[in-house]
Amino acid sequence: DDASQRYRVFGCPKQAADMCLQVEVQLQEIEEDFLKSQQEEQDKFDENLADLANTVSTFSAYNDLKLIEEIYENAMSVNVELKKAQEQAKLFNSRETLFGKEQTDYSIVQQLVKEWEPFTQLWTTTYHFLKDVDTWMTGPFDQIDAKYCENSVTNGSKTLFKAVKAFEKRDDAGEVLNIAKDIKDKIDEFLPNVPIVLGLRNAGMRERHWEQVSTLAGVTVSPDMEEFTLEKMVELGMVAHAAAIADIGDRSGKELGIETQLNAMMSAWEKVFFDRSEEHTSELQSRIKSR
Repeated sequence: DDASQRYRVFGCPKQAADMCLQVEVQLQEIEEDFLKSQQEEQDKFDENLADLANTVSTFSAYNDLKLIEEIYENAMSVNVELKKAQEQAKLFNSRETLFGKEQTDYSIVQQLVKEWEPFTQLWTTTYHFLKDVDTWMTGPFDQIDAKYCENSVTNGSKTLFKAVKAFEKRDDAGEVLNIAKDIKDKIDEFLPNVPIVLGLRNAGMRERHWEQVSTLAGVTVSPDMEEFTLEKMVELGMVAHAAAIADIGDRSGKELGIETQLNAMMSAWEKVFFDRSEEHTSELQSRIKSR
C-alpha cells in the first residue's frame, strides 16, 4: 500500500549506503588479492633475476668454438629472458603506481643488459660469420647475396670492436677476449673481398664488363668458368684490383639503369600509331600553311 511504499522510499538512501559499503569491502578484498598475487609474482621474478644474473656473470665460461651452435642458442635464450625481464619490470612498476605504492627499483635489469651486451655481440656475430664465410668463399659465386655480405662483414667488424673493448675492462674475460679478437681479425681479413663481391654480383654485369675484369686479372674470368667461386678469384690475385673491379660493377649498374629506361621508353612508343595517310598529311600541311 502507499504507506509501505513511502517507508521503502525513505529507506532507500540507507540501503544504497549499505550497498556502497558492501561493494567497497569487496573491492578492498579484490585489491588485496591482486596485491598478494603481485607480491608472489615479484618474489618469483626476484628469483629469476638472481638466476639470470648468475648466468650472465658466468657466461665467460663458454669459450669453445667447437660448441658454437650450442653457445649461440644459449645466448639467444638469454636475450629472450632479458627482454622478458625488462617488460616484466615495467609491468610491476606500472601496477605499483596504480596501487599507490612506491615503485620497486629494478635498475639491476638494465645493469644486466649492459653487462650482457658484449656476449650477445660476440656470439651472434661469430655464429653468423663462421656459418657464412665458407659459403661465401667456396659456394657458387652467383648465389652470394652481395648486400647481406657487405652489411654482415662491415657491421660485424664494428660490433666486435666494441665487444673487444668491453671485454678488456673485465677481469674474467680470459679466453672469451681472445676469441673476440681472433674472430674480428678473421672478419677484417675477409673485408678486402667485399668490393669484389659487390662489383661482380652487380645485376648490370654483361660480357663486356667481364672482359674488362679478365684484362685486370690477366686470365679469363666469367660466370662460365669451371670454378666460379670467390676463393678462386682470390687465388687469381683479384683482391689487388678490388677497387677497379668495384668501379666496373658500379658502372655496369648505371648502364643497366639507362638500358632499362630506354627499353621502357621504346615499349611505350611501340603502342603509339602515327597516321601518315595522304588524307591526314594534307590536312596537317594545310593547318601549318594557315599559320
